[in-house]
Amino acid sequence: MSQLSTELLISLLIPLILIEGFFSGSEIALLSADQIDLKARAANGSSRAKLALQLAKHPERVLTSTLVMTAFCVILISALCSLWARGKYGESSEWIAVSIASPLVVILGELIPKTVYQKYANRVAPWVSYPVSFVYLLFYPLTRTISFYTSGLSRVLRPIEEMLTGKSPSGRDELLTLLSYGKRESELGVSEKRMIRRIFDFKGTEAKHILIPLIKVEAIEEHATILDGLERFKSHRHSRMPVYSGRIDNIVGILEVSDLFRAPDPQQSVRNFVETATYVAETHHLDDLLKIMRRDETEMVVIVDEYGGAIGILTFEDIVEEIVGEIEDEHDDQAVDVKQLGENSYIVPARMEVTALNENLNFEIPE
Repeated sequence: MSQLSTELLISLLIPLILIEGFFSGSEIALLSADQIDLKARAANGSSRAKLALQLAKHPERVLTSTLVMTAFCVILISALCSLWARGKYGESSEWIAVSIASPLVVILGELIPKTVYQKYANRVAPWVSYPVSFVYLLFYPLTRTISFYTSGLSRVLRPIEEMLTGKSPSGRDELLTLLSYGKRESELGVSEKRMIRRIFDFKGTEAKHILIPLIKVEAIEEHATILDGLERFKSHRHSRMPVYSGRIDNIVGILEVSDLFRAPDPQQSVRNFVETATYVAETHHLDDLLKIMRRDETEMVVIVDEYGGAIGILTFEDIVEEIVGEIEDEHDDQAVDVKQLGENSYIVPARMEVTALNENLNFEIPE
């Protein structure tokens, strides 16, 4: 048997390892690439991105094409190493061939390419789409057969995976990816991105994080007259106010201005028109709070601490603003929130959100 020289072995192994690395990396690049990014590039006329998107939507084609090529390379690498070792060290040299082929196949042909390709998946995927597609068509009878069985097996195993992990497919990650893509390409405005983030955060937000603290609450003492109440409503331009007894943290009910207009005696106490307040713990989440307000048919609730004392209020409008942002009606002051004092000096309301500040002043303050 003719002996394979070391120089010839190296000259044959290098292209085989490169081919194996290319296809093993192409697999991870196509399967982990951002499909929204690919779709945007395809819409802009990129044929490579369009083909990469088609392959990403049919992972069985990617897997079978790359499997055929990597298996072909691994077999040849193992055979060449075995042939070289047998000619150089004799019949009992299998361990030498294994010790040479294994690190070449695993490290240089799999681990390193997959790590690099995954890191730059969005850039690489369009460029590898044509070679992968060519291999799929070149070995079509074989790749089509393997694809048929792998896709069938995937459908069988998917319910089992969801049952074991407790997870089902969700568009949350893709929507968050859409936010970052919109930021790069200006597809989404600041307000749209902010609203999507608020929707994701809404369910986990507790009442204590958005309540109006008592120090900012306009309230009426329960012994005030109807006339005093109307003056207070006129002064602060609210449609309803909390009513307290003795101290502001002892809120006993809610008063609506429409009820005062039906009072026969302007010197009568507002206490006779007070509606029962709904008290909610500060740890309640906003989605639960909406259900409570719907159940009690109220648009204002009193937020209490662990000891039962009132610490603030929340209205239906406040909760809606957590998603859509600030809502101004005809009674709101149209004053400018931010005032510039100097070149790099501003007065900003303490409750103003960072995202709103960035939008108003074109800042890039991290949230």
